[in-house]
Amino acid sequence: MTNINEELNNIKKQRESRKAEDKLIDKIDKLSKLRDKQQKVLESIELKIKTTFDELTKLTQGA
Repeated sequence: MTNINEELNNIKKQRESRKAEDKLIDKIDKLSKLRDKQQKVLESIELKIKTTFDELTKLTQGA
């Protein structure tokens, strides 16, 4: 009887562990998507800065 209870407890622990792993995987996925969004925003900002710098360079060369 003790062996059956031990097995049941082991199974419960494994299920809890899997649930915890699934939660961590979900958090990692969310953080990865957030990082990708932020990377796109940074790339957009960098492009705007470069464009503005190029325009300012042209204006100062023309003056």
